[in-house]
Amino acid sequence: EAIAKMIIRDLQSVHIVESEGFRELLRLLEPRYTLESRKYVQQQLIPGYAYQVQLATKQALQAAESCSVTLDVWKSGQANGYLGVTCHFITADWQIKSALLACLRLAGQRTAERILSEYDEVSHAHGITGKVFRVVADAASESRPSF
Repeated sequence: EAIAKMIIRDLQSVHIVESEGFRELLRLLEPRYTLESRKYVQQQLIPGYAYQVQLATKQALQAAESCSVTLDVWKSGQANGYLGVTCHFITADWQIKSALLACLRLAGQRTAERILSEYDEVSHAHGITGKVFRVVADAASESRPSF
């Protein structure tokens, strides 16, 4: 479970469990440890931990009185566009928190209306629709007309 936590928290690829450097590090730290396969980590460990993280995020967002959101739009190559939606809020004990709510592939056109529609869906799904006091979008030409 600690490996799944590290992969998710540090935004690592699950392929790290197959890398020789990672395996060497684990052998050095605990020679008796048998590392699970990438497939096992990907199909068994990560989904369980990811669910726990999503549940904790949802609870934290429910408790937040208000939040701000950043939207990041970018292209990868010629055709694939992506939208990242991140929520920022302050907890009851004054800790600043951020949570990535979605990273969506935008197939086809990346119009302002499409980005706004995707944002609305993500906001609704995470229960923050009435709590958002500020939305900041990146300087991408696709997102400027929306806000």
